[in-house]
Amino acid sequence: MNYIYPKIFLLSWFILFSGVSISQTLSGIVIDDKTSEVAPDSQVYVVDEMNKIIDSTKTDDDGKFTLTNVYTNALLKVRAYGYEYFETEVRGQNWMEVRLKYPETTMMGDMVSAPGEPIPTFPWPPPIPSTKTEIPTSVFKKCRNLGDVNDILKIALVKNGYSDNSYFLVPANDKNGFALATQLEQIDKDRVSKKDPNRWNTNILSNKYVGWEYLAATLLPNPGFFRVIVFIVTDIPFVPKPIKVDQATAQSWLYMGSSGFPDQLRGVNFNRDYKVYVLVYEYEQKKAESDAVLLKPSKYNAQAHLKKAQVWNTLLEN
Repeated sequence: MNYIYPKIFLLSWFILFSGVSISQTLSGIVIDDKTSEVAPDSQVYVVDEMNKIIDSTKTDDDGKFTLTNVYTNALLKVRAYGYEYFETEVRGQNWMEVRLKYPETTMMGDMVSAPGEPIPTFPWPPPIPSTKTEIPTSVFKKCRNLGDVNDILKIALVKNGYSDNSYFLVPANDKNGFALATQLEQIDKDRVSKKDPNRWNTNILSNKYVGWEYLAATLLPNPGFFRVIVFIVTDIPFVPKPIKVDQATAQSWLYMGSSGFPDQLRGVNFNRDYKVYVLVYEYEQKKAESDAVLLKPSKYNAQAHLKKAQVWNTLLEN
């Protein structure tokens, strides 16, 4: 018996009634609304109707960008320091000119960025994570200032593939502390980082799925796990705020924060009052195109997560 036609019929019915959109390529340029000068290194990303980031990039030196996984009903969002948030519907366009406006103050939810203070503040106290721990002080025994602490953390991350991170201020001794957040990554059931390019794929559904494979991946159980790691360096004890952040929010931290370490903190003395914490936000997505849920508590503790990511052993080498 031939099963091809029933499958085709079922797939057609599913696409018709589920509102699945076909992905496209979107290119464009980001410029200053007043001067018409280009805005390089702007964060550009698109989100679906559930506010999940489905593709992201940065503008090049000419202010141009290209996104390859864009749906017709997606929202385009652009973030650049000192400018208002830009948001618009894609509506099937394949080229867009984004004109950014410069406000007196830019508000980003719990994070605030104003002219003259480009480094936003991390939500404080931080939202409750899946798991957390304090990194042993022996790791930072040679550190004289916060710049030295950052160097150790940054090297450990970059050595293990976490090349894209963001920085925030935290209210330690008049904001003399910082948070360092990693890019959302996909991990396997044992919490080991997946291999590229799947590691940085923000959805368990592969764009290569077609026909029956697409339908099966969408409807049948196909769990995926994701992780964001946040390091917090502070001299103020804290209790996490009892709210659960969704995956889209945790993922957006990469685009909300500064791409560089705050210069004003580099020379701040790293004394015995400072502690270095790691917070792990872990999410499970039951099947493709379903909501990812924060796992609280995680099956693995924070130290185990860092070991699975190979970061723990790198830190201990200091």
